Amino acid sequence: MELWAKLAGAWTKLSKFLEDPIARSCVAEGVFTIILLLIVIALVLGWKPKLTTIRASLMGLLLLAINFGALFLMQERNLDLYFGTFWFLILPILFLISFASYGGTHGNISLIAFWMFGLLEFGVVLNNYVTMLSIAVIMTIAFQLWRNPTEEGFIRTKLIHWGWAVGAFALLLIITALMVVFGWENALATRYLKENRWMLPVSAALFFLVKAVPEELIFRGIFQGALKDKIGFRSALISSASLYGIAALNNPAPWTFPNWHAAINAVLLGLVCGIVYEKTKSLAVSATVNASVSFMWFTLLAKGGF
Repeated sequence: MELWAKLAGAWTKLSKFLEDPIARSCVAEGVFTIILLLIVIALVLGWKPKLTTIRASLMGLLLLAINFGALFLMQERNLDLYFGTFWFLILPILFLISFASYGGTHGNISLIAFWMFGLLEFGVVLNNYVTMLSIAVIMTIAFQLWRNPTEEGFIRTKLIHWGWAVGAFALLLIITALMVVFGWENALATRYLKENRWMLPVSAALFFLVKAVPEELIFRGIFQGALKDKIGFRSALISSASLYGIAALNNPAPWTFPNWHAAINAVLLGLVCGIVYEKTKSLAVSATVNASVSFMWFTLLAKGGF
């Protein structure tokens, strides 16, 4: 009886909590984010689904359901966002179905990357964890279809590369903590540590999975890879870094469009990540560099903006 009373009390508290629309939206986005995170992690660690027409269709329907479900549960009333989300996903889904049925080309993959990142950057879809992780799911599959994952990508990463990546990330986190300890009072990292000590490592992990993984898949794995096959490494490096900078022009925080400050930062970061990817053949390492630099800039220097 006591157990049932505790369960009833917990259910009452949960029901009261979910009466708040903001609480409902947070829970909804959290659940869908966890589902997509598990899919992304599985893909990154080497799971390669056999892409039959039926499986590609089912995966596309799942991504559509997750994105529409998140919008609905967050009580989003802007119908343009539903329409934009549909077009944001439908072309990549048709691409996967077509690839499963007839095969595809590098140009098709580059087009899908342009399409998804372009619609995201210019606000056609909602820029949240669910959207970014949906990009990561489709781009990881596209990358695995195109490049040999035993030679480059996230899989078959050399142990020494993982050592460099983890070591660099740990060093940057230590520097972040020390800067906060020594009085970086205006930094976002200081507020994180004061409010909740877990916010800093969780935010760092999200920077890797939600920002760095999709960006590295698109700009280094796909754009740089496709251009390298056509025009050579140096030209591909400069071109992909420039594309990365152009995408950052629309970054709204804390400046308005065109955000030249963010664009210059992105070009420099793109050059570094492009060289790292070429030397290591590992998107895991370049994504770690991307996440580390972006995280430090966001939490220490830009005070929450780029």
